[in-house]
Formats: sequence, C-alpha cells, structure tokens
Amino acid sequence: SLQAELEAVVPPSREAMQAGIYLKSVRGKEKVKPAKKADPEPPLVELQIYFPNKPEHLELSSFRRSYFQGQTQVWLIPFSPPEKLDWLRIDPGQYPGTYLLRSWAFLDGKQTTLFKWTPESKSSITCQLTGVTLGPITNQGQEIWSLTHDPQLLFAPLPPEIDHGSVRWLSIEFAATEIESPLANPLRLRRKTKQAPDEDSQDLPTTIDSVLATLERRKSTMLRMIDRIRKKIKG
Repeated sequence: SLQAELEAVVPPSREAMQAGIYLKSVRGKEKVKPAKKADPEPPLVELQIYFPNKPEHLELSSFRRSYFQGQTQVWLIPFSPPEKLDWLRIDPGQYPGTYLLRSWAFLDGKQTTLFKWTPESKSSITCQLTGVTLGPITNQGQEIWSLTHDPQLLFAPLPPEIDHGSVRWLSIEFAATEIESPLANPLRLRRKTKQAPDEDSQDLPTTIDSVLATLERRKSTMLRMIDRIRKKIKG
C-alpha cells in the first residue's frame, strides 16, 4: 500500500526544480542581520542635599534622591533641622553634565511656604560654586554646567528671619538634561615586567622575524597543509 501511494506522487516539474534550486541559492547568500542592540540605560544620578552647621555632621544630615536625566523632578522631602539654618548645599549629581535648578523652598507642617529661592528672586543669598559654572536662566530654571564628578552649589548665608523650628518640609525642583555616561569597564593598569636593557632592544626584531616567518609559510600550499594537519593532531 505504501508503494502504491509513493507511485501515485507526481514528481515536480523541471520548472519547479529550477525554481527550488534558485531559491536555495538566494537564501544561502542572504546575510543574517545582527540583532539590534538595546539602547544603553541612562546613568542613574543622585541628588544630595546638606544643611549642617558642623562639618562632623555632614554625612549624617544629608538627603539623597536618585533620578534619571529628562523631565524636571519635583521632590517634597521631610526636613526638620535640629538647629539654626546658616547654609544649604546642593550636589546635583556625581557625573559631569548639564543640570537645571528651578527652585527650592522651606515649608511648614501645613506645607505653607516659609522661604523660596528661584533664579529670579532678589535676596542676599549668594551661590558659591565648586566644580560648576552657571549658564543662562531659562523657563526651566538656572542652567548649571559641570565638567567634574563632584559639582556643588552652596547657598549662604540663609536669611535670619527663617524660623527653623517651623520648617518641616524641603521642596526642590531639579532636572538633568545631559549627563556624561560613566565608563562601562573600569580602567585597569597593567604592570610591566622588569626586563634587562638589552632584552628591550631584542623584542622588536624578534617580533618582526616571527611575522615574516609566518608570511613565508602561508605562501606555500604544502606548508599550509602540513600546518593544518599539525593543528588537527594537537587538537
């Protein structure tokens, strides 16, 4: 019964055979497109805020918020200073880039503004810069350009009329528009082995001789066959 079924199968025509051979040849020549690499993730930036009066309390009295570059971030951070506020330091991130500071403010328990700083506001506060340069003021805020990995903005002196005992919240509007990506692979220093002075002068000629010998062997068909056989035996 199987033989009868096979005999009933009509063989493909000559045109179909030629078309099949042609399609196989075309498919064999097609190059497989490499998979599209995923876009690298933007670096995570960490905003830090310091407000101490004593240097030894610097790390204990800091706030940190992580964010990505893009739209303006609006934070409302619980903030109850234990003593009088003399200055406030804002570190926009740990990478060189362009940042935007729109405003920062102290609020009371009902989130009523006690004091607000904006680039347009007129006050006796001066902004001391470390590792940054102030750019133009736009609708998005004060542009801050940094070429270092430790940009800092120190606002001082704060107005004495601020009632630090009523402060319960710190509001800040910040953004990072361009951030320099960190190195994917850390740089590594390679230790150079100590060599005698005469050995250094012999390294280059030895390398050149080795390359020339390899080229000579590749010119000979017989030597290339022998090299292949040796590789198979060793493998």
